[in-house]
Amino acid sequence: MYHVFPITTPKNTTEDDPKETELVLEPGIIFVVRIRFPPGKAGKLHLQLLHMLHQLWPTNPDKDFYGDDEVIEWTDNYELFWPELTLTARTWNTSLLWDHEVLVSFNILPRAYCYPETIKKISGLEYI
Repeated sequence: MYHVFPITTPKNTTEDDPKETELVLEPGIIFVVRIRFPPGKAGKLHLQLLHMLHQLWPTNPDKDFYGDDEVIEWTDNYELFWPELTLTARTWNTSLLWDHEVLVSFNILPRAYCYPETIKKISGLEYI
């Protein structure tokens, strides 16, 4: 499952009063996270990703992602369980002139794909 979220943050949005956007996902393992800052951001748009008020990425809570014509991508192994399937994107934009957009995407694998032996033992299912 691949989820893409374009997030536009208005100009003059401060870190003290950031925009918070809910990112509703599906249960499973977040395997790939990808953040795309299109050209023209000049490092003025900032992003943090949280789950249930805990900052997931970047892992150091006093930091954030920012860039200009940059893609930040990594593999992970973060499991989402129902009913807590919503991440929060916290963004702020220090530009005095322009609203800015960032694209956040996730590749989520079903649990059975990641842990086939465990699922097989519990359910009796056979995998080829």
